[in-house]
Amino acid sequence: VEIDSLRAKLSEEEMAHKKIQEQLLVDKLKHVRTDEDLDHRSEEIIKDLEKKLNIERLATKA
Repeated sequence: VEIDSLRAKLSEEEMAHKKIQEQLLVDKLKHVRTDEDLDHRSEEIIKDLEKKLNIERLATKA
């Protein structure tokens, strides 16, 4: 009888653990960006830095 009780408890714990792992995976996937997203963001950063550099160059020439 005690073994059956322990088996049932173990099964419940395994299911709870599996649900937690699945939820963590879902949360992780929500925060993952594609390489394309990252490339696009990198291009935006580079363009912004180039604009700032050009503004600084114009300011030093004046």
